[in-house]
Amino acid sequence: MKLGRWPRRRRPAAAPRLTVNQAQSWPMRLGRLLVLLLVVGGLAFWTYGLGRGTNALGDGISAEEADRLKVQAATARAESEKAASVLSTAENQLAMEKAAHQQLAAQVQSLTAENARLEEDLAFFDSLLPSGPASEGLSIRRLKIELLPPNQLRYRLLVMRRGNNAQDFKGSLSFSLAVTQSGKPAVLSFPGKEDKAEPFQLEFRRYQRIEGILTLPDGVQVKNAQARVLENGKVRVQQSATM
Repeated sequence: MKLGRWPRRRRPAAAPRLTVNQAQSWPMRLGRLLVLLLVVGGLAFWTYGLGRGTNALGDGISAEEADRLKVQAATARAESEKAASVLSTAENQLAMEKAAHQQLAAQVQSLTAENARLEEDLAFFDSLLPSGPASEGLSIRRLKIELLPPNQLRYRLLVMRRGNNAQDFKGSLSFSLAVTQSGKPAVLSFPGKEDKAEPFQLEFRRYQRIEGILTLPDGVQVKNAQARVLENGKVRVQQSATM
């Protein structure tokens, strides 16, 4: 026996969805439209006012005032640039004056040294008349010695020759130093065996300015120095100087 199938029931077609729109009155729609127009118009007027240099929200300035402010700003900018240019020129002039001052100071220092030399020469010519040890027209003037740390001695002197001499004087210079070395008195002679003779050679007609530096052994204390002028190995004149 076959069981029969239950007949299928047909589902009814889906009913369409309904949308309920609330009805708006014409006065309400018109009011919203007016508010929108006012907002758009206000934004447009505010933008236009900014373009003309005015603030439509209050505290506004006119176009003439904006132009005047622009002119003042341009004037201030020009004055600032002019002041910067003047400052730059002043700085350049100050640098040039500083360099000129340094150069002038160097020239003054050089002239001072040269003036000292001229004063020595003047004193030499003022003392042409012998006033000390002299032999056959030769004399030593203005012998000066100065210690230079750590172990050097600077000497300066003038050797003069009196009279009318047709030939140059040719000789040599030597030094004898009385010193204290290791607590004991000693004598140092220059030039020594290791010294070159050229710096001590003399050749002049009237006078010769001589200056140089002697190198001393370490730990030596100089008491006095004696300068000698020799000719053919014989002492012609000598003079001493004390520290």
